[in-house]
Amino acid sequence: MSARDDILGRIHSAAGRPTPATADARAAYEEAVGSAAPRPQWRDARRDRFLERLEAAAATWAAVPDASAVPEAVGHYLVERELPQVLHLAPHPRLDGMTWPEGWTVNRGTGGLAESRITVTVARFGIAETGTLMMPGGAAAPPSMNLLAEHHLVVLDSDDLVDYQEQAWNAFRRENDALPRAVMMVTGPSRTADIEQTLQLGAHGPRNLHVLLLGG
Repeated sequence: MSARDDILGRIHSAAGRPTPATADARAAYEEAVGSAAPRPQWRDARRDRFLERLEAAAATWAAVPDASAVPEAVGHYLVERELPQVLHLAPHPRLDGMTWPEGWTVNRGTGGLAESRITVTVARFGIAETGTLMMPGGAAAPPSMNLLAEHHLVVLDSDDLVDYQEQAWNAFRRENDALPRAVMMVTGPSRTADIEQTLQLGAHGPRNLHVLLLGG
């Protein structure tokens, strides 16, 4: 146990709170969680499983060789759906330095987001088991950008695909000292079947979810 862990443990004990887990305790917990419960198995490659489950959730996707090709892939999406060339980009470092076509309106951040039809954001992980995107909130990834537009385009690196949700959470904890205020788990476009059991897309968020899968 480090001096920091020891000090924090004493503070929590004095306050009558549970002692924070040490690094060894966290590692033991992760190992136990990863092996305690049976999990679905599949024979397909992780990427194929992710895309199959993504399509099953009514989302679409496009293979993109690298980040520099994202604007071209976004352009194809807009042309196919006859959408205006007006975008809102998340202020994420992975979206910096991209060259967008002349004449497009490309906004960064959340200013004017309520009137936007199209947002481009970045997912931290893609979960093959369910086709789910893990999208932590923060200054570089405002949660509102995942919710307000009609068309939600998400950049995801093939190297950030994992098999199970537990693996995504464990990796995220190892990267960060604390969890953000919001972590969104997005599986397909927004939907509801509350009215007469009829499925409606776009009920509480984007009507369309499109993943731009980099590499792989």
